[in-house]
Amino acid sequence: MATNQNGNFIGEQAPRDLQFCPFSAVAKFPYKFLKGADSETVSKAYFAEGKLQARGWTLYYIHTLLVSSSKPLILVLAADVEAFFLEINKTLNLRLRLPNPSFEPGFVLSFREPGSPCPRYLGKLLSKDDLPALENKIPSPEFLHEAEELLDPSTLSAFKDKIQHAVDAGKNKSKASKGKNKGGRSNDGMRHPASTVAGVAKDSWSAQLEKTCRYLGLDNIANDPGLQGTNGKAPASNSSHDNVIFISIDVEAYERSRRTITEIGISTLDTADLLGLTPGKGGAEWIKRMRSRHFRIKESSHLENHEFITGCADRFEERFGTSEWISIKDAPQIVASCFKYPFSALVHQGNSTNINQGETAAKRNIVLVGHDIRADIDYLRSAGYNVANLDNLLEAVDTADLDRAISHEQQTRTLGSIISELGSVPWNLHNAGNDAAYTLEALIGLCFKTLEKEAAGKDVGEKSD
Repeated sequence: MATNQNGNFIGEQAPRDLQFCPFSAVAKFPYKFLKGADSETVSKAYFAEGKLQARGWTLYYIHTLLVSSSKPLILVLAADVEAFFLEINKTLNLRLRLPNPSFEPGFVLSFREPGSPCPRYLGKLLSKDDLPALENKIPSPEFLHEAEELLDPSTLSAFKDKIQHAVDAGKNKSKASKGKNKGGRSNDGMRHPASTVAGVAKDSWSAQLEKTCRYLGLDNIANDPGLQGTNGKAPASNSSHDNVIFISIDVEAYERSRRTITEIGISTLDTADLLGLTPGKGGAEWIKRMRSRHFRIKESSHLENHEFITGCADRFEERFGTSEWISIKDAPQIVASCFKYPFSALVHQGNSTNINQGETAAKRNIVLVGHDIRADIDYLRSAGYNVANLDNLLEAVDTADLDRAISHEQQTRTLGSIISELGSVPWNLHNAGNDAAYTLEALIGLCFKTLEKEAAGKDVGEKSD
């Protein structure tokens, strides 16, 4: 097995704490992200005529597991790219930096998830002519079919999404954006979201935050100086498009077998219930209108997480409701009922009128909510319910993204830390019912937080005038 002078051998797995960039995306950087004279100057000085390849990059590779791209993806260390950009900035007096992941999610990649494939060492690239020879040395992927069988659905789906973004990042701008519209509307009048997560539309961080505030009617408060602040009055009536139902999901699985679901949590907020209701400080009065469910799976009742996280399936908070025991075979139908009228509202026994209305009630627009939502969507799918099939599902909103839109931090914060910063105490996290409810609380709180920041900014601007 070939080794280099540092002792690395081809196929050696890289440490999981490293970040990488697709080499094809780095090669396209001056042409995709720079304009005019800057693009030409940077290209001529550092990229064109083999200059980029001659810098002595340390290359890594990863097999994609994508049907559409059987060729391994060539990667370089993100730290090396940052050092490269720093050199360019100092020499040419520019401000190059790694692209914002909201708009180019495949440019910087992490592979920290346990069980996920990880990049492997390939060799040193010293010239443009070396690359084909190095690619020919990549070991054949005999392990791929076995890997697909071993990976749980959420890990495999997340990995493929990540790699697809990386492949797209290495395409020319016109090809990567072909047929897409960044969260807007195309000539056919239909909305085309910026991206999808496990088949569900999801916009960039800032777009999610802005639209979530609009769905809650907070744009009406923000545009009326007399209503700004945490004690604002109720929003004006929303349009039929905005008259949405937020449905938050969380799924817990057994730590030793991620395909074994132990709990499902669903929390609902109907914006129709908020009309005429003063939100209170940080949306406290609106939070009281949430409806939460906690389903425990009978077949996995004997399983308890305690090695990697501390499970608390038996501690669903009383203020949210009471746990319900269900069989895993009934889970798809029961979960589906939460996405239909009356959307987890309590139906009193014997009140056949409400039940009959459920059969003919007009469909409402649904916004799916979660914290790092991809895995929860995949868990529900593995249980037999695919939320992406709903024709009245507008999009997914991720509270991790909402928080990053406000904080401008790249790293995802935990749900508990967000709730604590918003002024609440998150009891018994990693209970699916509690987590779904806290996630919906976080959505409301983060929207009011951004409203307060906007109001504070206006106050500062007015005083400076």
